[in-house]
Amino acid sequence: MTAARHNLVIDQGSTFTQDIIVKDKTGNTSTVRDLSASGWSARASMRPTLESTTVYIFDATIPSVSASLGKIVMSFPFADITDGNQPPTVTQVGTTSIPAGNYVYDLELVDARDPANEKVHKLIFGTATVRREVTR
Repeated sequence: MTAARHNLVIDQGSTFTQDIIVKDKTGNTSTVRDLSASGWSARASMRPTLESTTVYIFDATIPSVSASLGKIVMSFPFADITDGNQPPTVTQVGTTSIPAGNYVYDLELVDARDPANEKVHKLIFGTATVRREVTR
């Protein structure tokens, strides 16, 4: 599966949410099975550069099939900010403390039934531009 490129614009200080709809190769969502019930989970993060140890982790969730078939929700209501030199910390920061600028990001599906975490499919990638907040 080839990942799709999609660039994001995130407004600093606002709650960010992006819905991703997963379709089959014919472009149909009706045949996409319930991803979470079939053992898949989603993960997404962004960094200032590919090599950066600073990571902003999206809250990536897969709603149940009854909510929306083939849907993945990627958001920043809260974010993990991780520095490779420090133990991971989880803070409720939203987009307010993400510095304005350009980032790279991706969203992956992971087969939770695979204990080695080797079954990974990158769905989408691109740049994320965080626009500076004026009203604080």
